[in-house]
Amino acid sequence: MKTALLIVDVQNYQVMNSVNSDIVCGKVREALDFFRESGLSIFHIRHTSGDAQDDLSFEKKIHDSAAPAAGETLIEKKYPNAFKNTDLLARLIAGGIQRIVVCGMFSNMCVEATVRAGVDFGFKCVVLHDACSAMPITFNGSEIAGEVVHRTTMATLNMFGGIYADLKSVDEFING
Repeated sequence: MKTALLIVDVQNYQVMNSVNSDIVCGKVREALDFFRESGLSIFHIRHTSGDAQDDLSFEKKIHDSAAPAAGETLIEKKYPNAFKNTDLLARLIAGGIQRIVVCGMFSNMCVEATVRAGVDFGFKCVVLHDACSAMPITFNGSEIAGEVVHRTTMATLNMFGGIYADLKSVDEFING
């Protein structure tokens, strides 16, 4: 099954605001190195505001751990779902991709939205759970810890036998 890696929004702002970001960035890098060494397709996804000046800021730049190499595809998006108003779907179809392996930030936003859309478009999805992270969020006046947000999102994606995604650690994926 032809496979591609989607690295979603591993940008400085997200890294600075996510839990366990040092560990997560190391895992993202392991996955990226594996895909490079295996000659598999890689898609870097970057959230932009559409404001050229803002998009050049430090916060919007892709973190060094996930920086694209020459020849790797960069998709810029304005919505949580990396497929919405981008050419990601067309590129995946053109490349004959059937399975997408997703990692990045934030677990409960752009990673989840992209995975759900990927399933809707017929892709088999794998989420590298230890290469994703979330930030704390507030609901109804209560703060929910970033680690709880992340684990809840991963559990939701994996419900009912992986209805949206198979969850694997980076090591499980590489050695599986």
